[in-house]
Amino acid sequence: MNELIELSQKPELAILSTDEIASTEVIEKLTSTDVEPVNWKSLSMLQRSQILHEALSYLEDATEAEFELILDVEEKFKEKLIGFAYICQKFDKAAEIILSEAEALKSQFKEMERRAEVFSNRSTRMRELMRFAMLQNNLKKVETPMLTVSLRKKPHRVVEDSNVRIEDFPPDSPYIRTSLSFNKKEISNDLKQNKEVKGFLLSEPEFSLTIK
Repeated sequence: MNELIELSQKPELAILSTDEIASTEVIEKLTSTDVEPVNWKSLSMLQRSQILHEALSYLEDATEAEFELILDVEEKFKEKLIGFAYICQKFDKAAEIILSEAEALKSQFKEMERRAEVFSNRSTRMRELMRFAMLQNNLKKVETPMLTVSLRKKPHRVVEDSNVRIEDFPPDSPYIRTSLSFNKKEISNDLKQNKEVKGFLLSEPEFSLTIK
């Protein structure tokens, strides 16, 4: 803990200079000796990133030893990033294998779906023949101990003439349904040209991560 106390004015450097580092409370109150330290390796990526970010702010005024320390830890942090990237590639590969297996199952599913459709279509055609025959012979219901076949009158539905046009109705007609929406593409083009569009602005730049 001596190194921590010696660098008490620069807590992040103290944390980076020893294998045993302090918790968040120690970062804020480094001279406190009653807080149990934790190992640097146990920190999460975000915790390491925050500490390194704060330590890098000392580069301008850092001594040669501190400068070397910060750069060394920065390299170790980059190695951690590469480690994460390697794991991401493993996860991506696992996902590809699963998707490949899913495609094979999907192919089997499509074949089963096609076979099911064949039987369903046969049933539909037979039902239509039964409906036609019952209507032709004015049969509303046929009952047996095992099955009952009956005709049920459906509600009326609107049949649209193929020649009807929306333009034939006034804009305020209750029969016309419209849906208004913003043209985001045109808005984006104007904003990129520094034109003001009331109620809209461009978002901050976003970045995506690429692993090759």
